[in-house]
Amino acid sequence: MAKKEEAKAEAPAGGGKGKLILIIVLVVVVVLGGTLGALFFLGLLKLPGAAAGEGGEAPAAHGAAAHAPVVVARPSGPAQYQPLDPPFVVNFDQDGVLRYVQISLSVMARDKHALDLVKENDPQIRHQLIILFAGQSFADLESPTGKESLQKKVLETIQKILIEESGSPGIEEVYFTNFVMQ
Repeated sequence: MAKKEEAKAEAPAGGGKGKLILIIVLVVVVVLGGTLGALFFLGLLKLPGAAAGEGGEAPAAHGAAAHAPVVVARPSGPAQYQPLDPPFVVNFDQDGVLRYVQISLSVMARDKHALDLVKENDPQIRHQLIILFAGQSFADLESPTGKESLQKKVLETIQKILIEESGSPGIEEVYFTNFVMQ
């Protein structure tokens, strides 16, 4: 009889170990899934076959691609910034009133060579950006969406020049470091 009671006492302990192992496995699976999901969401993990476009879409048509910023492959280095000095000062007429805008810009790249290309092509970049800024309306520049739109156009303009000169878009982002309108 004592042997039967000992056997019953050992049985629950074995079942407890099985539950513990199951809980540990489930926790590991959840943590692994969360980590992979976070990496995918942050763009650090790519799915195979997704290189053609977002979500496996076909690449954009030639006409649409001409107006979109070029996505630069991220080198492994840290972000490096370079200001475009001196600030841009552009005037334009709004309903007979002379208006001014002063814009300071910095470009970001992860490759020192790309920043050197920006320096080398500074006169051409500044010329194209002055023309771009002068073509904006005061009302558009007042709104946050107008500023964001202008930021995209500035990035496209600089990348286009760098592609023509070096074959590579070079910079990843453009930032307004000062934006004064009068």
